[in-house]
Amino acid sequence: MEPETIVEQLQSKGHRMTVPRRWIIRVLCEADHHLTVEDVHRRLVENDIKVDEATVYRTLQWLKENEAVSQTDIGQGADVYCLIGDQPHHHLICLNCNHIVDVSDDLFAGLRETLIERYRFAPRIDHFAIFGLCEGCRSELARDED
Repeated sequence: MEPETIVEQLQSKGHRMTVPRRWIIRVLCEADHHLTVEDVHRRLVENDIKVDEATVYRTLQWLKENEAVSQTDIGQGADVYCLIGDQPHHHLICLNCNHIVDVSDDLFAGLRETLIERYRFAPRIDHFAIFGLCEGCRSELARDED
């Protein structure tokens, strides 16, 4: 997704787009993986954008509240952020070897419907991490138990 598309969407909702907000969106658009607050801050500094980490954090939270960015704990010590975009995705994370598998958002369609029907609760499942054991680690553990 292009930074200007996101900026235009936010402006159309009446939001003011400051220089730090624009740059943080740009950094997220250019990233090829999830970023921590520190990662975003480092990239801003590399581009001579003078913003403190607290401002980066507040801006990421603001983007999350406006459904442009997701925040997820993927078990690496700090939450990571990524643009939601048109193709939300989720992760299966092995607790043993830390292998990560991306899974499609359509896997959660039934869960969303069930939560709405049963609990009258509309979940925001835009970037989900599920922890468990991958096939290789489960096989290895099964061999060790024999």
